[in-house]
Amino acid sequence: MDVSEEKKLEALGAFEISRKMLALAQKNEKSNIFLNAGRGNPNWIQTQARLAFVRLIQFGVQESKETINNGIMAGYIEKDGIRERLFAFLDPDNNEEDKFLIDAVNYCQDKLGLNRDDVVAEWVNGAIANNYPVPDRCLVNTEKIINGRL
Repeated sequence: MDVSEEKKLEALGAFEISRKMLALAQKNEKSNIFLNAGRGNPNWIQTQARLAFVRLIQFGVQESKETINNGIMAGYIEKDGIRERLFAFLDPDNNEEDKFLIDAVNYCQDKLGLNRDDVVAEWVNGAIANNYPVPDRCLVNTEKIINGRL
């Protein structure tokens, strides 16, 4: 690329550059499958994480019914002992998403030193949308997990 081509690119905005890069990636020389992982709408999904999220929702709704169970209305979850109840709910021998969740919770304790009840309660509350829209930033344990990964 010569200097004049670089100057043309410098004049482009971020979205224009992104569009040009996506066009180049789609026409790659090796004919690889194009995975768009951009900010908007990627053309792929991570199935295991989504199915594990559904399991957290199922568990969270069941847990909520333990505090208030009034038809279609339920209460908040109880944090104390929630990790043990989640592990009893899950079936890791017959469900790979359940095994993934158990491994993820254990990783949070073993590798990051996080309290498993705190982690599970945060994930379940997030999955069933308790306490929304507070906090207005990343959840406490989730932030630690992200920072550990980065």
